[in-house]
Amino acid sequence: MNIRVQFLLLIGLALALEFVPFIRIPLKWIETYFHEISHGLVALATGGNILSIQLHINGSGLCTSQGGWAILISLAGYLGAVFWGWLIIGIARKGHQKAKIFSLMTLVLFIVSLIFWARDLVTILILLCLIVINLLMLRKLDHKWLKVSLMFVGISVILNAIKSPWYLMDGRAVGDGANLARLTFIPEIVWIFLWVAVGCIGLYSSWRGLYANRK
Repeated sequence: MNIRVQFLLLIGLALALEFVPFIRIPLKWIETYFHEISHGLVALATGGNILSIQLHINGSGLCTSQGGWAILISLAGYLGAVFWGWLIIGIARKGHQKAKIFSLMTLVLFIVSLIFWARDLVTILILLCLIVINLLMLRKLDHKWLKVSLMFVGISVILNAIKSPWYLMDGRAVGDGANLARLTFIPEIVWIFLWVAVGCIGLYSSWRGLYANRK
């Protein structure tokens, strides 16, 4: 199958799974994990610490950090998710060996998060599920299906980063957008449009990248 057609079909599948809750939930955990770990990694990179990462059954999550550059940390969740999705799609195009190496690196990140930052039973169980899913992908999928699976995950992560910021427009003034509004005096809606725009650019960039690597 033409990889560009495959890309569009995977977008359609990711959107369709929004209406299949039990299948969708593990994917939501992955999407939320990349959002929260992005907050945490930027906290570490700017001199702070990760106190905990929480993942909830319904697909929501929270990264609690101390220190670091608050503006960048608040920005990093949605921007980081787009970057992770773009990176995953890019790796999926590069071939089986690189896809396998990236999956191993992701597995290590899950394990580190489990050991150092998971503080509650639900988060521990969810991270264990993600570790099992990762191991099954590595051991059971051949090179073709590993690449397709990674591309699907990457697409799903970016789509979630495009869709989720709109939920901040609920009038409650909580979440990353509200934090940035308090820190910068720039209205929350500006940050929401920024995140959505970056997500769309990330998805389009991933699509354009398929032209440079037709396999």
